[in-house]
Amino acid sequence: MKSFLKQIFSVENDSNCHKIITILGIKLKFYNKNKILKILKNESMEIKNNIYDLKWKLEIMNKDQVCTFQYLTGIELNNNFVKEREIVFSPNDVPSDHYNRYAFAVKNVSENDVVADVACTCGYGSFMLGQKAKRVIGVDINQPVINFANKVYASDKIKFLCQNAQELDLPEEIDMLVSFETIEHIPNPELFLKKAFSFLKENGRLICSVPNETTRPWAKEGNPFHYRHYTKEQLVDLLEKCGFKVQDIYQQYFDNDYTIEQRPEEGGMLIAIAVKNNH
Repeated sequence: MKSFLKQIFSVENDSNCHKIITILGIKLKFYNKNKILKILKNESMEIKNNIYDLKWKLEIMNKDQVCTFQYLTGIELNNNFVKEREIVFSPNDVPSDHYNRYAFAVKNVSENDVVADVACTCGYGSFMLGQKAKRVIGVDINQPVINFANKVYASDKIKFLCQNAQELDLPEEIDMLVSFETIEHIPNPELFLKKAFSFLKENGRLICSVPNETTRPWAKEGNPFHYRHYTKEQLVDLLEKCGFKVQDIYQQYFDNDYTIEQRPEEGGMLIAIAVKNNH
């Protein structure tokens, strides 16, 4: 009997056979092989039916939720129900790697700063910046996302505009431009960075992030929205070509609650602080 169970469940020792018998409620002394096989087949069929029923119900629930989400926000999901941007009603609901990047930017903002948040998604980061900055202008290329941001996060000091980052046209000069996970999404990042440079005041600061090519080599599969990733040297070179002076490079580490630090080892994301200095 034990050999019979071992064949069915691919187990190799007696103790595991006893566990199976206990779990299924089977007692060898009361049943012969045929009865046990019948019980196992019936149990298996019932479990399969339950799984199919649950899967069917979850698929219906998921489609209903997607339809409701798209109706309320106007934001489309792809065929795998994946959205390119994080959509949340509170910054506390965003994944911690996203939250920590904006928390890092907030630490570098002063109360008199006018800040632009380019590729602001649904606006949660602009809202975080607005808790400290004088004014915030959130910019994203997707109009439904901007509509969502205006409904959920806009205030007297936080405004949102629908614009292409490569054709940036801000209503005023700014003290800081924040743009996380943007450069790798743009076919011509130089156009965006030169526009950013033009709207920054003298000694204005740029804080931006990109995936680290050293630890996260770019491939189209798995990164459908990215054009490329950057090494530290490539990021510095790109920023300097667009007129910026790089002050610091930080890294975000995925092994320790997505902290942002300066360590000798390479992290998953590179975060640069650069300054506009014409002298």
